[in-house]
Amino acid sequence: IADTFKELLSLDPIVDLRVRGSYSTGFRAPTPGQQNAFNVTTEFGENNTLVNKGTIPSTHAAAGLVGGKALEPEKSKNFTVGTVVSHAVASITFDYFNIKVEDRLAPSKDFQRGTDITEAQIRQLVAEGITSAGNLQEFRFFTNEFETSTQGIDVILTAPVLDGALSLAYNYTGTTVTKRNPDILDDTRVRLLEEGVPRHRGNVTLTQGIGDSFGVLGRVNYYGPWYENAVGAQTYSDAFLVDLEVSYALVENLGITIGVNNVLNVEPDNITAAEGPDVP
Repeated sequence: IADTFKELLSLDPIVDLRVRGSYSTGFRAPTPGQQNAFNVTTEFGENNTLVNKGTIPSTHAAAGLVGGKALEPEKSKNFTVGTVVSHAVASITFDYFNIKVEDRLAPSKDFQRGTDITEAQIRQLVAEGITSAGNLQEFRFFTNEFETSTQGIDVILTAPVLDGALSLAYNYTGTTVTKRNPDILDDTRVRLLEEGVPRHRGNVTLTQGIGDSFGVLGRVNYYGPWYENAVGAQTYSDAFLVDLEVSYALVENLGITIGVNNVLNVEPDNITAAEGPDVP
């Protein structure tokens, strides 16, 4: 492997250099489910009490009391630029992307009965014939009340090594909420949008042939830390996962492959911020 990178850094002429880029605009209409879904479930809330939580249409009268309104299509602007460098001993690709989304669709914060909407307002809705409002203790709805900017890079290096190949891949993707209505999209929802998936991901893969029939593959995957609050607000640690495969060619174009994903049995963090006793 060291010899391969020494050759790559030598003064040998570059075989091929290409530059690519694109710019586009787009839109995405809200789905029927985002516009019309009315789903109320009974869940455990604070102090292990049962509460009726629901996702309601943004045009529902209860949603209208806290700023809900008819949904509009998302609008986006996308820009990418990249390069491909091919050499006798290796190939490298590098791409940068930037995506800006206006009127982005996502669930609102959770609104509480008695805090964000009064009992008098609920009774008024029921009196007006909107009986479904009487079952709502906590609800949310889809909204367009924010904008985001997502940017990142993709880097891939491939090189022949002995009787196989080495591949390195890395991705960084970061999302920032650039505009929002704080009455509808709170800090928790913003954090989920910005940190709900790992920003850093990568893998290193090495393949090798053994004789005419056998082949082996080893891969190390990396996932950066991420945040979730479905059970309890918590940031989960990054992790390295190792995969191994062995293949055997029976005849031409026919073979058997046996592999193990996560061979070291790496487990995610335990949930420590959950409500209720003894949550693993």
